Amino acid sequence: MRQVWRMRAIRVAARGQRVLKLCRARFFSSSLAGASEVQSVARIAVVGCGWWTQGWHLPHLERNPGAVIAGLCDPSQSLTSSLNPDMLQLPQLQEKYDAPAFSSLQDLLDAGVEVDGVLIGSNHASHYDVSKVALEAGLHVFCEKPMTTNVDEARRLVQLVDAATDSVFMVNNTANWRENTMKATKLIEAGRIGTVRKRMVMLVKLPVVKI
Repeated sequence: MRQVWRMRAIRVAARGQRVLKLCRARFFSSSLAGASEVQSVARIAVVGCGWWTQGWHLPHLERNPGAVIAGLCDPSQSLTSSLNPDMLQLPQLQEKYDAPAFSSLQDLLDAGVEVDGVLIGSNHASHYDVSKVALEAGLHVFCEKPMTTNVDEARRLVQLVDAATDSVFMVNNTANWRENTMKATKLIEAGRIGTVRKRMVMLVKLPVVKI
């Protein structure tokens, strides 16, 4: 069991090094065609402007000195959510983040907007199609969970990722780096809890209690 985890750790580390190498080559290298100086900011197109994107991704991107919101994409004419009563519409988001807005990633690319990567926060069923467009355009992809909604699409997407050797594809699994998750991983690797036969994970949002 320890050997299995050790091999998995080696593969993860190797993939991490590949991600860093590709990101540096794409975003920070001065050897890019036509580049006269080092590019220090990643130009990100955001696809899907629903409640999670508005409450999480866009604010974080705006605060990140290493990124700029290069474009916003959403086909909806009316962005609504029961989880956010203060949803902004696409024209309002366009003004707030000073970024052009489009109904699709393909429209953004056809308009000639220069982007380095795509953040996909659209509805789950669209993840494969949007990722395919991005990868075939040579862009990096950061995709929200789930990667796809069926196994066949997931397998085809893996094939696209393997073929896109200059692009990095990542699924948003930031919970992997939470303190409790990392501690559980160390306990398993150390053999402290015996042989793991089954894993079940639940993310629970506790109610807010005002004191």
